[in-house]
Amino acid sequence: MFKPYFHLIELYTFLIIISSTLSFLVLKLIEKSNKNFLPILFLKASKSSSNANLLGGLSFSVSAFVASLSALFFFRTLFTRSEFHIFKYCLLPFLLVTAYGYIDDRMEIRARHKLVLQFVTVLGVLLPVTMRFYPGHPLFFGVGMFFGLAYMNGCNLIDGADTLFAKVGMSSSVGFFIMGYFSHSIPVMSLSLIAISSLSIFYFFNKEPAKIYTGEIGVGLMGLFFLAQGIFLFQKLNPFSIESLHVLSKILIVSFLPVAELAISFLRRVWAGKSPFRGDQLHLHHILKNKFKLSPTQISNFMALFNISLVSFGLVLSTVTNPIIALALTTVVFCSVQYIVCGKNWKTAKGKMEFNSLFMSLREKPIHVINGKIIENAFHQYEAHQLPAEQKRAA
Repeated sequence: MFKPYFHLIELYTFLIIISSTLSFLVLKLIEKSNKNFLPILFLKASKSSSNANLLGGLSFSVSAFVASLSALFFFRTLFTRSEFHIFKYCLLPFLLVTAYGYIDDRMEIRARHKLVLQFVTVLGVLLPVTMRFYPGHPLFFGVGMFFGLAYMNGCNLIDGADTLFAKVGMSSSVGFFIMGYFSHSIPVMSLSLIAISSLSIFYFFNKEPAKIYTGEIGVGLMGLFFLAQGIFLFQKLNPFSIESLHVLSKILIVSFLPVAELAISFLRRVWAGKSPFRGDQLHLHHILKNKFKLSPTQISNFMALFNISLVSFGLVLSTVTNPIIALALTTVVFCSVQYIVCGKNWKTAKGKMEFNSLFMSLREKPIHVINGKIIENAFHQYEAHQLPAEQKRAA
Protein backbone atom coordinates (compact mmCIF):
# COMPACT_ATOMS: atom_id res chain seq x y z
CA MET A 1 0.00 0.00 0.00
CA PHE A 2 2.89 2.39 0.70
CA LYS A 3 4.45 2.18 -2.74
CA PRO A 4 1.53 3.65 -4.76
CA TYR A 5 1.13 6.55 -2.32
CA PHE A 6 4.85 7.22 -2.49
CA HIS A 7 4.68 7.41 -6.30
CA LEU A 8 1.67 9.71 -6.10
CA ILE A 9 3.59 12.06 -3.82
CA GLU A 10 6.43 11.97 -6.33
CA LEU A 11 4.05 12.84 -9.17
CA TYR A 12 2.35 15.70 -7.37
CA THR A 13 5.65 17.14 -6.11
CA PHE A 14 7.08 16.92 -9.62
CA LEU A 15 4.06 18.72 -11.12
CA ILE A 16 4.19 21.52 -8.55
CA ILE A 17 7.92 22.10 -9.04
CA ILE A 18 7.93 21.98 -12.83
CA SER A 19 4.78 24.12 -13.20
CA SER A 20 5.99 26.76 -10.77
CA THR A 21 9.50 26.88 -12.23
CA LEU A 22 8.40 27.12 -15.86
CA SER A 23 5.73 29.72 -15.05
CA PHE A 24 8.25 31.88 -13.22
CA LEU A 25 10.82 31.66 -16.03
CA VAL A 26 8.32 32.51 -18.78
CA LEU A 27 6.80 35.37 -16.79
CA LYS A 28 10.24 36.76 -16.02
CA LEU A 29 11.13 36.67 -19.72
CA ILE A 30 7.87 38.46 -20.58
CA GLU A 31 8.57 41.09 -17.92
CA LYS A 32 12.09 41.72 -19.27
CA SER A 33 11.15 41.61 -22.96
CA ASN A 34 11.15 44.68 -25.18
CA LYS A 35 11.31 45.53 -28.88
CA ASN A 36 14.93 44.41 -29.06
CA PHE A 37 15.02 41.58 -26.52
CA LEU A 38 12.56 38.74 -27.23
CA PRO A 39 10.11 40.88 -29.24
CA ILE A 40 7.92 37.79 -29.72
CA LEU A 41 7.04 38.04 -26.01
CA PHE A 42 6.69 41.83 -25.99
CA LEU A 43 3.14 43.13 -26.18
CA LYS A 44 1.75 45.98 -24.12
CA ALA A 45 -1.87 45.80 -22.98
CA SER A 46 -3.67 48.72 -24.63
CA LYS A 47 -6.12 49.21 -21.73
CA SER A 48 -3.55 48.91 -18.95
CA SER A 49 -3.04 51.89 -16.65
CA SER A 50 0.20 50.35 -15.34
CA ASN A 51 1.80 49.73 -18.77
CA ALA A 52 1.53 45.97 -18.25
CA ASN A 53 2.48 43.28 -20.75
CA LEU A 54 -0.26 41.03 -22.09
CA LEU A 55 1.03 37.52 -22.83
CA GLY A 56 1.01 36.10 -19.29
CA GLY A 57 -1.10 33.16 -20.39
CA LEU A 58 2.00 31.74 -22.10
CA SER A 59 3.37 30.81 -18.68
CA PHE A 60 0.27 28.77 -17.93
CA SER A 61 0.38 27.18 -21.38
CA VAL A 62 4.05 26.19 -21.30
CA SER A 63 3.85 24.76 -17.79
CA ALA A 64 0.59 22.90 -18.57
CA PHE A 65 1.93 21.29 -21.74
CA VAL A 66 5.36 20.35 -20.39
CA ALA A 67 4.04 19.14 -17.02
CA SER A 68 1.28 17.06 -18.64
CA LEU A 69 3.61 15.52 -21.21
CA SER A 70 6.21 14.76 -18.54
CA ALA A 71 3.59 13.16 -16.28
CA LEU A 72 2.48 10.88 -19.11
CA PHE A 73 6.07 9.92 -19.91
CA PHE A 74 7.57 9.44 -16.42
CA PHE A 75 4.49 8.38 -14.43
CA ARG A 76 2.51 6.42 -17.00
CA THR A 77 1.94 3.48 -14.65
CA LEU A 78 -0.10 5.67 -12.29
CA PHE A 79 -2.79 6.28 -14.91
CA THR A 80 -5.35 3.81 -16.18
CA ARG A 81 -5.45 3.09 -19.90
CA SER A 82 -8.45 5.37 -20.46
CA GLU A 83 -6.97 8.18 -18.32
CA PHE A 84 -3.73 7.99 -20.28
CA HIS A 85 -5.53 8.33 -23.62
CA ILE A 86 -7.77 11.21 -22.48
CA PHE A 87 -4.75 13.03 -21.08
CA LYS A 88 -2.98 12.48 -24.39
CA TYR A 89 -5.94 13.86 -26.34
CA CYS A 90 -5.70 17.13 -24.36
CA LEU A 91 -2.13 17.94 -25.44
CA LEU A 92 -2.90 19.10 -29.01
CA PRO A 93 -5.82 21.34 -27.88
CA PHE A 94 -3.45 22.90 -25.33
CA LEU A 95 -1.27 23.95 -28.26
CA LEU A 96 -4.26 25.07 -30.35
CA VAL A 97 -5.59 27.40 -27.67
CA THR A 98 -2.08 28.78 -27.23
CA ALA A 99 -1.75 29.45 -30.96
CA TYR A 100 -5.07 31.20 -31.54
CA GLY A 101 -4.84 32.98 -28.16
CA TYR A 102 -1.46 34.42 -29.10
CA ILE A 103 -2.78 35.58 -32.47
CA ASP A 104 -5.85 37.10 -30.83
CA ASP A 105 -3.74 38.99 -28.30
CA ARG A 106 -1.57 40.29 -31.15
CA MET A 107 -4.16 40.98 -33.85
CA GLU A 108 -7.61 40.82 -32.17
CA ILE A 109 -9.43 38.05 -34.03
CA ARG A 110 -13.05 38.80 -34.88
CA ALA A 111 -15.64 37.20 -32.61
CA ARG A 112 -17.05 34.81 -35.21
CA HIS A 113 -13.56 33.62 -36.21
CA LYS A 114 -12.58 33.13 -32.58
CA LEU A 115 -15.74 31.14 -31.94
CA VAL A 116 -14.83 28.81 -34.81
CA LEU A 117 -11.32 28.37 -33.42
CA GLN A 118 -12.74 27.63 -29.98
CA PHE A 119 -15.07 25.06 -31.56
CA VAL A 120 -12.12 23.36 -33.28
CA THR A 121 -10.14 23.36 -30.02
CA VAL A 122 -12.95 21.77 -28.00
CA LEU A 123 -13.56 19.37 -30.88
CA GLY A 124 -9.93 18.26 -30.59
CA VAL A 125 -10.68 16.94 -27.10
CA LEU A 126 -14.24 15.70 -27.45
CA LEU A 127 -14.11 13.96 -30.82
CA PRO A 128 -11.45 11.32 -29.94
CA VAL A 129 -12.89 10.86 -26.45
CA THR A 130 -16.42 10.34 -27.82
CA MET A 131 -15.27 8.00 -30.60
CA ARG A 132 -13.20 5.88 -28.22
CA PHE A 133 -15.30 5.78 -25.06
CA TYR A 134 -18.84 6.97 -25.98
CA PRO A 135 -19.41 5.93 -29.62
CA GLY A 136 -23.12 5.39 -29.10
CA HIS A 137 -23.80 8.50 -27.03
CA PRO A 138 -23.99 11.70 -29.13
CA LEU A 139 -25.47 13.42 -26.08
CA PHE A 140 -22.07 13.27 -24.39
CA PHE A 141 -20.51 15.06 -27.36
CA GLY A 142 -23.24 17.71 -27.51
CA VAL A 143 -23.20 18.48 -23.78
CA GLY A 144 -19.39 18.51 -23.75
CA MET A 145 -19.23 20.92 -26.70
CA PHE A 146 -21.75 23.27 -25.07
CA PHE A 147 -19.93 23.43 -21.75
CA GLY A 148 -16.50 23.53 -23.39
CA LEU A 149 -17.41 26.71 -25.28
CA ALA A 150 -19.16 28.08 -22.18
CA TYR A 151 -16.07 27.51 -20.05
CA MET A 152 -13.72 29.17 -22.54
CA ASN A 153 -15.92 32.25 -22.94
CA GLY A 154 -16.98 32.37 -19.30
CA CYS A 155 -13.38 32.40 -18.06
CA ASN A 156 -12.81 35.38 -20.34
CA LEU A 157 -15.47 37.35 -18.42
CA ILE A 158 -13.72 36.94 -15.07
CA ASP A 159 -10.49 38.50 -16.31
CA GLY A 160 -11.47 42.09 -15.56
CA ALA A 161 -9.28 43.19 -12.63
CA ASP A 162 -5.78 42.62 -11.28
CA THR A 163 -5.42 39.11 -9.75
CA LEU A 164 -9.13 38.35 -10.35
CA PHE A 165 -8.46 35.58 -12.85
CA ALA A 166 -5.69 34.09 -10.70
CA LYS A 167 -7.76 33.99 -7.51
CA VAL A 168 -10.95 32.68 -9.07
CA GLY A 169 -8.98 30.13 -11.11
CA MET A 170 -7.12 28.88 -8.04
CA SER A 171 -10.27 28.63 -5.92
CA SER A 172 -12.10 26.63 -8.60
CA SER A 173 -9.04 24.42 -9.09
CA VAL A 174 -9.01 23.65 -5.36
CA GLY A 175 -12.65 22.57 -5.73
CA PHE A 176 -11.70 20.25 -8.60
CA PHE A 177 -8.82 18.86 -6.53
CA ILE A 178 -11.27 17.99 -3.73
CA MET A 179 -13.59 16.27 -6.21
CA GLY A 180 -10.63 14.41 -7.71
CA TYR A 181 -9.52 13.27 -4.27
CA PHE A 182 -12.91 11.82 -3.32
CA SER A 183 -13.38 10.21 -6.74
CA HIS A 184 -9.80 8.85 -6.75
CA SER A 185 -9.02 10.59 -10.05
CA ILE A 186 -5.27 11.17 -10.38
CA PRO A 187 -5.59 13.20 -13.64
CA VAL A 188 -8.07 15.64 -12.05
CA MET A 189 -5.79 16.24 -9.08
CA SER A 190 -2.79 16.54 -11.42
CA LEU A 191 -4.44 19.21 -13.60
CA SER A 192 -5.60 21.04 -10.48
CA LEU A 193 -2.06 21.18 -9.08
CA ILE A 194 -0.70 22.40 -12.42
CA ALA A 195 -3.28 25.20 -12.51
CA ILE A 196 -2.82 26.18 -8.86
CA SER A 197 0.99 26.23 -9.17
CA SER A 198 1.00 28.26 -12.38
CA LEU A 199 -1.62 30.75 -11.19
CA SER A 200 0.07 31.22 -7.81
CA ILE A 201 3.24 32.35 -9.59
CA PHE A 202 1.23 34.48 -12.02
CA TYR A 203 -0.42 36.20 -9.04
CA PHE A 204 2.84 37.94 -8.05
CA PHE A 205 3.20 39.43 -11.54
CA ASN A 206 -0.48 40.33 -11.79
CA LYS A 207 -1.07 41.92 -8.37
CA GLU A 208 -1.97 45.59 -8.30
CA PRO A 209 -0.47 47.44 -10.12
CA ALA A 210 -0.22 44.59 -12.62
CA LYS A 211 2.99 44.00 -14.55
CA ILE A 212 1.52 41.24 -16.73
CA TYR A 213 -2.00 40.29 -17.81
CA THR A 214 -2.99 36.77 -18.77
CA GLY A 215 -4.58 37.57 -22.15
CA GLU A 216 -6.63 35.21 -24.31
CA ILE A 217 -4.23 32.28 -23.88
CA GLY A 218 -4.71 31.97 -20.14
CA VAL A 219 -8.50 32.29 -20.07
CA GLY A 220 -8.92 29.84 -22.96
CA LEU A 221 -6.61 27.29 -21.37
CA MET A 222 -8.38 27.53 -18.01
CA GLY A 223 -11.68 26.79 -19.75
CA LEU A 224 -10.05 23.81 -21.43
CA PHE A 225 -8.76 22.60 -18.04
CA PHE A 226 -12.28 22.71 -16.60
CA LEU A 227 -13.58 20.71 -19.57
CA ALA A 228 -10.82 18.09 -19.30
CA GLN A 229 -11.33 17.67 -15.56
CA GLY A 230 -15.05 17.27 -16.12
CA ILE A 231 -14.39 14.54 -18.70
CA PHE A 232 -12.10 12.68 -16.29
CA LEU A 233 -14.76 12.78 -13.57
CA PHE A 234 -17.44 11.72 -16.03
CA GLN A 235 -15.55 9.06 -17.99
CA LYS A 236 -16.72 5.85 -16.27
CA LEU A 237 -20.40 6.76 -16.13
CA ASN A 238 -23.38 6.04 -18.32
CA PRO A 239 -24.40 9.44 -19.76
CA PHE A 240 -28.08 8.60 -19.25
CA SER A 241 -27.85 7.48 -15.61
CA ILE A 242 -28.93 9.47 -12.57
CA GLU A 243 -25.39 9.13 -11.23
CA SER A 244 -24.08 11.01 -14.26
CA LEU A 245 -26.49 13.87 -13.53
CA HIS A 246 -25.24 14.01 -9.95
CA VAL A 247 -21.59 14.15 -11.07
CA LEU A 248 -22.41 16.76 -13.73
CA SER A 249 -24.13 18.87 -11.06
CA LYS A 250 -21.05 18.71 -8.84
CA ILE A 251 -18.78 19.63 -11.76
CA LEU A 252 -20.94 22.68 -12.49
CA ILE A 253 -20.90 23.69 -8.82
CA VAL A 254 -17.10 23.61 -8.73
CA SER A 255 -16.81 25.57 -12.00
CA PHE A 256 -19.92 27.63 -11.35
CA LEU A 257 -18.75 31.24 -11.56
CA PRO A 258 -17.51 31.37 -15.20
CA VAL A 259 -20.55 29.52 -16.60
CA ALA A 260 -23.05 31.45 -14.47
CA GLU A 261 -21.44 34.80 -15.30
CA LEU A 262 -21.69 33.98 -18.99
CA ALA A 263 -25.34 32.92 -18.70
CA ILE A 264 -26.31 35.98 -16.66
CA SER A 265 -24.55 38.30 -19.12
CA PHE A 266 -26.26 36.68 -22.11
CA LEU A 267 -29.75 36.79 -20.59
CA ARG A 268 -29.60 40.32 -19.19
CA ARG A 269 -28.40 41.70 -22.54
CA VAL A 270 -31.30 40.05 -24.34
CA TRP A 271 -33.68 41.33 -21.64
CA ALA A 272 -32.23 44.83 -22.04
CA GLY A 273 -32.79 44.74 -25.79
CA LYS A 274 -29.14 44.52 -26.73
CA SER A 275 -27.01 42.05 -28.63
CA PRO A 276 -25.91 39.30 -26.23
CA PHE A 277 -22.56 39.09 -28.01
CA ARG A 278 -21.46 42.69 -27.43
CA GLY A 279 -19.36 43.50 -24.37
CA ASP A 280 -20.42 46.02 -21.74
CA GLN A 281 -19.46 47.42 -18.35
CA LEU A 282 -22.29 45.75 -16.42
CA HIS A 283 -20.54 42.65 -15.09
CA LEU A 284 -20.34 42.21 -11.33
CA HIS A 285 -16.68 43.26 -11.14
CA HIS A 286 -17.42 46.36 -13.26
CA ILE A 287 -20.27 47.40 -10.96
CA LEU A 288 -18.05 46.91 -7.92
CA LYS A 289 -15.47 49.17 -9.51
CA ASN A 290 -17.68 51.91 -10.98
CA LYS A 291 -20.50 52.07 -8.44
CA PHE A 292 -18.89 50.98 -5.18
CA LYS A 293 -15.43 52.40 -6.05
CA LEU A 294 -13.55 49.27 -5.00
CA SER A 295 -9.91 48.83 -5.97
CA PRO A 296 -8.85 45.93 -8.22
CA THR A 297 -7.46 44.10 -5.16
CA GLN A 298 -10.72 44.53 -3.25
CA ILE A 299 -12.73 43.40 -6.28
CA SER A 300 -10.64 40.27 -6.77
CA ASN A 301 -10.82 39.44 -3.06
CA PHE A 302 -14.60 39.82 -3.09
CA MET A 303 -15.02 37.70 -6.22
CA ALA A 304 -12.66 35.00 -4.95
CA LEU A 305 -14.45 34.78 -1.60
CA PHE A 306 -17.77 34.75 -3.44
CA ASN A 307 -16.56 31.87 -5.60
CA ILE A 308 -15.19 29.94 -2.61
CA SER A 309 -18.47 30.44 -0.78
CA LEU A 310 -20.51 29.22 -3.76
CA VAL A 311 -18.33 26.15 -4.25
CA SER A 312 -18.29 25.28 -0.53
CA PHE A 313 -22.02 25.87 -0.16
CA GLY A 314 -22.80 23.72 -3.20
CA LEU A 315 -20.49 20.83 -2.32
CA VAL A 316 -21.61 20.66 1.32
CA LEU A 317 -25.26 20.85 0.30
CA SER A 318 -24.76 18.13 -2.32
CA THR A 319 -23.60 15.71 0.39
CA VAL A 320 -26.45 16.64 2.73
CA THR A 321 -29.27 16.64 0.17
CA ASN A 322 -28.90 15.99 -3.55
CA PRO A 323 -26.36 17.41 -6.07
CA ILE A 324 -29.13 18.55 -8.42
CA ILE A 325 -30.91 20.40 -5.61
CA ALA A 326 -27.57 21.82 -4.46
CA LEU A 327 -26.87 23.17 -7.96
CA ALA A 328 -30.33 24.74 -8.13
CA LEU A 329 -29.91 26.46 -4.75
CA THR A 330 -26.39 27.61 -5.67
CA THR A 331 -27.88 29.18 -8.80
CA VAL A 332 -30.53 30.96 -6.72
CA VAL A 333 -27.88 32.37 -4.37
CA PHE A 334 -25.70 33.54 -7.26
CA CYS A 335 -28.57 35.22 -9.11
CA SER A 336 -29.80 36.89 -5.91
CA VAL A 337 -26.39 38.40 -5.14
CA GLN A 338 -26.01 39.53 -8.77
CA TYR A 339 -29.40 41.23 -8.77
CA ILE A 340 -28.92 42.90 -5.37
CA VAL A 341 -25.57 44.37 -6.40
CA CYS A 342 -26.18 45.06 -10.09
CA GLY A 343 -29.97 45.23 -10.54
CA LYS A 344 -30.32 49.02 -10.58
CA ASN A 345 -27.54 49.40 -13.13
CA TRP A 346 -29.11 46.77 -15.38
CA LYS A 347 -32.48 48.58 -15.31
CA THR A 348 -30.92 51.83 -16.52
CA ALA A 349 -29.22 50.08 -19.45
CA LYS A 350 -32.38 49.19 -21.37
CA GLY A 351 -32.12 49.50 -25.13
CA LYS A 352 -33.87 48.51 -28.33
CA MET A 353 -32.43 45.77 -30.50
CA GLU A 354 -33.44 44.88 -34.01
CA PHE A 355 -33.43 41.18 -34.85
CA ASN A 356 -31.06 41.75 -37.77
CA SER A 357 -28.50 43.31 -35.44
CA LEU A 358 -28.61 40.45 -32.94
CA PHE A 359 -25.49 38.77 -34.27
CA MET A 360 -23.72 41.86 -35.62
CA SER A 361 -20.96 41.65 -33.01
CA LEU A 362 -20.03 38.23 -34.38
CA ARG A 363 -19.53 39.79 -37.82
CA GLU A 364 -17.43 42.81 -36.95
CA LYS A 365 -15.69 44.55 -34.10
CA PRO A 366 -17.43 47.42 -32.28
CA ILE A 367 -14.31 49.56 -32.68
CA HIS A 368 -12.64 50.13 -36.04
CA VAL A 369 -9.21 51.63 -36.62
CA ILE A 370 -9.33 53.85 -39.72
CA ASN A 371 -6.22 54.11 -41.85
CA GLY A 372 -5.25 57.78 -41.99
CA LYS A 373 -3.69 57.42 -45.44
CA ILE A 374 -7.07 56.53 -46.93
CA ILE A 375 -8.58 59.77 -45.63
CA GLU A 376 -5.56 61.77 -46.77
CA ASN A 377 -5.69 60.34 -50.29
CA ALA A 378 -9.41 60.97 -50.52
CA PHE A 379 -8.85 64.59 -49.45
CA HIS A 380 -6.17 65.09 -52.13
CA GLN A 381 -8.47 63.64 -54.78
CA TYR A 382 -11.21 66.00 -53.64
CA GLU A 383 -8.83 68.98 -53.94
CA ALA A 384 -7.72 67.83 -57.41
CA HIS A 385 -11.33 67.86 -58.62
CA GLN A 386 -12.23 71.12 -56.91
CA LEU A 387 -9.28 73.13 -58.28
CA PRO A 388 -10.27 72.99 -62.01
CA ALA A 389 -13.86 73.90 -61.15
CA GLU A 390 -12.73 76.94 -59.16
CA GLN A 391 -10.41 78.03 -62.02
CA LYS A 392 -13.32 77.83 -64.50
CA ARG A 393 -15.52 79.99 -62.28
CA ALA A 394 -12.72 82.52 -61.85
CA ALA A 395 -12.26 82.76 -65.64
